[in-house]
Amino acid sequence: MRPIRFIQADLLALAGLVGLCGFFFWRLLTPVDADQIVIAPGGDFAGQFYNFSVYQANRFAQGDRIPLWNPYNFGGSPFLADPQWAVAYPMRWLSLALWSENWDYRALQWEFMLHTLLASWTMYALGRVLSGQVLGGVVSAIVFAYGPYLQGFPVQQLSIFYSSTWLPLAILGIHWGSRAVADWRGYLIGGVGMALVSWGASTDCGL
Repeated sequence: MRPIRFIQADLLALAGLVGLCGFFFWRLLTPVDADQIVIAPGGDFAGQFYNFSVYQANRFAQGDRIPLWNPYNFGGSPFLADPQWAVAYPMRWLSLALWSENWDYRALQWEFMLHTLLASWTMYALGRVLSGQVLGGVVSAIVFAYGPYLQGFPVQQLSIFYSSTWLPLAILGIHWGSRAVADWRGYLIGGVGMALVSWGASTDCGL
């Protein structure tokens, strides 16, 4: 079984998912002060993930790409060894490179929104292949990325959110590799997906 070839309609669907992401998060994106909102600062998004991302951003700006130790957490703690902070996660490095020394709460919100878009794209690919229909991919993408599975509790637990983002890619690779005899491309995609799941993972991600 060969993987389905994507067509022009798929590009339109992916572009539509970009528009949907902007529409869904318009109050995080709008420059109008009266309409702006932020992700609730009373939870772990601000209390844990933002605080630790600031520390990583500061170290990154100083040239320390992978800080091993955090001296400010209690009496000090191993920063790299805690999987929740995703210190070596490629998407975090991309965010830090883009925002550089201007890392702030807005930057982390942008990183979160980017992962929502990526989650919709990866699930679109999985739904498209499994159903054989563009509509199947679109419905799968919308339900997965904007339903309660991701837009509920995981908003405050970014390690869970980031791991879940790449789960469809891992499943797609496993499906492809297991359906095509000796087709290493499927296993390669699945391996990349699982690596990204692990990089962005939390010990309590439940995957």
